[in-house]
Amino acid sequence: MGRLPIPIAVWSLCFVAANIFILFKSPTLRSVRAGYLVIFNIQPLLLAVHSDLLIDLLGASRHSYFFFHRAAAWTTAALTAFHSIGMVLNGRSFSFSSLGNILAFSAACAVQLLILASFGFFRNRFYEVFIVLHYCLAASAAVGIAWHLRSVFDFSNPGYLEVYCVSFVTVFLILCVYRTCYLICRSLKGGRLASVSVRPSDRDTVAIKVTVNLPRPLRVAAGQYINLTVPSLDASSSIQSHPFVVTSWSKDRQKSLDLFVERRRGFTRKLHLADSQEGRHAIVSGPFGRRVSLLEFDFVLLLASGYGIAAQAAYLRELVSGGNRQKAHLVWLISKRDIVNPAGKWLLNPVLDQDTKKARSILTLVQTQLTGLQMILISIFDNVGSLEGTPSAADSTVAKTFGGRARLYKGKPDLKAIIRKGMQDCLCGERSRNGRLLLLGEFFSCNLHEPN
Repeated sequence: MGRLPIPIAVWSLCFVAANIFILFKSPTLRSVRAGYLVIFNIQPLLLAVHSDLLIDLLGASRHSYFFFHRAAAWTTAALTAFHSIGMVLNGRSFSFSSLGNILAFSAACAVQLLILASFGFFRNRFYEVFIVLHYCLAASAAVGIAWHLRSVFDFSNPGYLEVYCVSFVTVFLILCVYRTCYLICRSLKGGRLASVSVRPSDRDTVAIKVTVNLPRPLRVAAGQYINLTVPSLDASSSIQSHPFVVTSWSKDRQKSLDLFVERRRGFTRKLHLADSQEGRHAIVSGPFGRRVSLLEFDFVLLLASGYGIAAQAAYLRELVSGGNRQKAHLVWLISKRDIVNPAGKWLLNPVLDQDTKKARSILTLVQTQLTGLQMILISIFDNVGSLEGTPSAADSTVAKTFGGRARLYKGKPDLKAIIRKGMQDCLCGERSRNGRLLLLGEFFSCNLHEPN
């Protein structure tokens, strides 16, 4: 998993320290303390509207950031309930004739509903509804708590809590202004907006290729992603921003970006049904994500499963354009057969065509005699069954060869053997420098032990 970024580690220590040491003998003090902690915990939650920017600033991964986001959300919900119930049990009068009390009660309910709506069974099935509901409930909670604080704090004679709240609002507004200006600069030039054109696969309707035409050229590093908004799809699309990994790569700034998208429910389905060669207006933010230098490694192992192949396409392009200094091996685990043809046509074939040493098409079923050292090797592992024409015997032999360098196997990859073979080739090669290996991509269940 690597080392935890220092800003995340510091925030984690503050989070744990502030939320654990809340022991007071007086029930009233405990309830008040819980209310203060709600203020402490909810502010990082509200900053999640700028999550991509914060992730890059903190040097964290999306997984780590949203793990702490969920932890803070659950803590805030528990503290809100503790504060509300405790104040009522302690004899505090609460009348719904006051607007402040109504908004405070609404904020407490909104926080609890946010937790309920975030469970996987609802979020995964109704993601578009979840996004809109999440924003609405978060805004309702923020407004209710802010109004409630007006009657609790004396902002005319501010203490440290008042200063803390005002500082947060100031930072939040600055980020909003910065993000708005950034979006306008990125998506608009001379009255011309960014646009998207959609092209479905020729042989199926699952994979689609999206081309984002930019009003201003943009430099995107391999592995980075953009957030895409297409307001014209429907009424709710204007407040939805979806991340997509950029599959195109260039040393220079790009005027258009290619995306490889799986058509599912919601946004991608609407995008596919709105198939447009002319282009629809779009709002683009980014790029976001870490920049990884490939130059200092002799062997690059790229792991992907399913549509995760899109995240590795730009790395392959960068490796090929670098003059074949490194040996690269792409290990691709598939569970759906309909992805092979569109991925081969849009992602892998262009990479192999650029590989001037041995350009071979993955879809051209021709056995070729290769000479010299292979620089790009692609291994496809069919995890659910054999493809058409594949032998049924599950062994370690090649089941099918696509153009000489793309090979289809059955079962799961032996990652340890692949790494060992790649390092041996690097150390024995004339271009070996330091024998360093770089592993990129997602981790999936695979064979990491010695074969019997």
